[in-house]
Amino acid sequence: MAVEKRSIGLLSIEIGIPEEDGSMSTTLAALGVTFQDSCELAQGEPELIEIPSEENDDPEELIVGKATKTLTWEIINTSADVCKEALGGDITGVGDAAVWSGPRTVGIIERSVRIKTKSGETIDIPRLRFVNTINWKFSKKDVNKIKLKGVILTPLKAGLAPISKYKTV
Repeated sequence: MAVEKRSIGLLSIEIGIPEEDGSMSTTLAALGVTFQDSCELAQGEPELIEIPSEENDDPEELIVGKATKTLTWEIINTSADVCKEALGGDITGVGDAAVWSGPRTVGIIERSVRIKTKSGETIDIPRLRFVNTINWKFSKKDVNKIKLKGVILTPLKAGLAPISKYKTV
């Protein structure tokens, strides 16, 4: 019987630009801390395509179509550098004088992502395409957040899995 393993908690989420050969980035960094309970790696229900016939009520064949895999999380770092990395746009000035100017159109950002759990596992996603959004609430009981939501794509390097999970070294 197989040994049961459980993945509990989040230690970090790091992103980086995929390597030129289409493999997982080797230079990864966190954009900021993750807002509590906001991280989710999910796979949608696959599309089921039934092939019917006139003679039978039940399908003759069943084809399993795609099932989109997504990764979503929110960060609470809204520095100019992080806004540019997550949302695009430009920065003028430096330090406390830095001003982030958001892009005129919604941009798509492609990155590699590494998730580390508190229970000692690492999950690598070599290719994730993001469409990120601002979720800024000006409240005494909340904080401004950047929501990162991406669709997991097939890696450009042959033989590389879209998601890999392994024991953290």
